[in-house]
Amino acid sequence: MKKQKFTITIVNWAGVNTGDDAIFVALMDEIQKIMKKISTDIEFFILTDNDIRIKNIYSKEYAIKDTLRIFEFYKLRNILKVIKILQKSDVIIYGGGDLINGNFQSISFLGLAKLMGIPVFLIGIGATHINSKFLSFITTVVLNHVDIITVRDRDSKYNLKKLGVIKPKIYLTSDIAFLLNSANNKNKLIYNYITNINSKKIIIGINLRAYDPMYSYYSIWDENHIIKEFSKICDYLVDKYNAEIIFLPMVLKNRTLPYYENILSDDDIYMKIFKLVKYRGNIKIIKEDYNPKEFIEFLKQLDLVIAMRLHTLLLASLAGVPIIAISYAPKVSSFMHDLNLLDYTIPIFELRKRKLIDMIQKALNNKSSFTFPPFKQIENAKLNTKILEKKLSQIKYKHFKRRTLAPLLGIPIIIFLNYIFLIISKIITLKGKKRWFK
Repeated sequence: MKKQKFTITIVNWAGVNTGDDAIFVALMDEIQKIMKKISTDIEFFILTDNDIRIKNIYSKEYAIKDTLRIFEFYKLRNILKVIKILQKSDVIIYGGGDLINGNFQSISFLGLAKLMGIPVFLIGIGATHINSKFLSFITTVVLNHVDIITVRDRDSKYNLKKLGVIKPKIYLTSDIAFLLNSANNKNKLIYNYITNINSKKIIIGINLRAYDPMYSYYSIWDENHIIKEFSKICDYLVDKYNAEIIFLPMVLKNRTLPYYENILSDDDIYMKIFKLVKYRGNIKIIKEDYNPKEFIEFLKQLDLVIAMRLHTLLLASLAGVPIIAISYAPKVSSFMHDLNLLDYTIPIFELRKRKLIDMIQKALNNKSSFTFPPFKQIENAKLNTKILEKKLSQIKYKHFKRRTLAPLLGIPIIIFLNYIFLIISKIITLKGKKRWFK
């Protein structure tokens, strides 16, 4: 008789943003270690953002049976496949990033999973403020029925408590991406950007992001202001230090095109800066694709990283590189606070050339201020693994016993509501407003 495999469905927003990829890879690595330890064969279904890319890159490495786009699970062409996936699943793991943010598609998927009686684990998640009372209510109802919640920072725990999430217990850990190791092999395509640079030159990595309405509760930033300020900063760094500037995209255009034609990728912003600077010969923009482990290895070659995105900062800290944060949301400030690096943090609304230059000079002259790798955060992140191991070892094979009558009423309601939200988002887009549903 063929040995039955333990089936895990992962819900994650990987495939577009290297930060989400880092969470995904770290989570998958930890799950594989756990299941090997408890001597259980596994297979994965992955519901994610760019499912095609994840399937192409990671299918063999992680025994991925199939993938599907999480934001399209409710569509009529997908729903039967989704039901079959859920019927086979022994557990759903909703892992990492700001996943609790009022996105109806992903939270309704978790509601469907609970209707089918499947254990749902939320691991290392972030939670933002949710403006909509309806979405807050739905999120609270669903989360009060999941089986595990671990959060990556204090602000996320506060936001969940504010929503009214009272069970299960919320564990405060750290971002599971802290458990990521660097690659054994170098990505030659991205290493070409530094191969011919004089070893005595200072190499500074910069990561910026477009405005995202998901964070409008915390800050609204002017992309044009950022572009102008950084064009001046880049010219100054070349003038003062003869520095080499490498722009570090976490969201590449070639990853967004299958689904997001109107979203400004990181490399779009960098090209706008590139057109304004004087010293274009000292500036490079990474355009090739790479995975998060290769990115850590690449970052080790830099002298300083200035970043907006949380996981650029996190991966740079794992690489042992001094960092300066431009904070647009509490998760960034909280990260820098936990590393005792608030002196190297600028709120987005205070971004000015002079202030950032002073901070850059301070960072380059005081590299000993940065005690990396961040061992405390790595240890806290290991709590995610410990909790997962305990719970996974307690779960028995249940998918062949599970009844499927419970969600019969819930399925059409979830499909209907998702289509309503889709229509609303298109109306908002047609009116020329930014989309607030992903």
